[in-house]
Amino acid sequence: MALIDELNSQLKKFGYELLKPESKRCMVNNKEIIIRFQSDERVELEPHIFEAEDIKEHLLNFKVTEHEPEILDIVTGETKKSYYSIIIERY
Repeated sequence: MALIDELNSQLKKFGYELLKPESKRCMVNNKEIIIRFQSDERVELEPHIFEAEDIKEHLLNFKVTEHEPEILDIVTGETKKSYYSIIIERY
């Protein structure tokens, strides 16, 4: 089973719904999680930041890494966090 299907099944049990990034419903409520990218072995989810701890509690059988990529502001030359996500992989 692909990792994304396994995660989807696991998180649906707890009331979460995985949405594609272009969904108009993304981030409307804290039970909707954006899928940033996926492969059979690695998935990046973007939950509401305050939901991340709850989600991680349901994924104890997976390797979970917090991810906050920095982007460069061309105007100011400063870097800033662009979004918060968690990367999930199998151990």
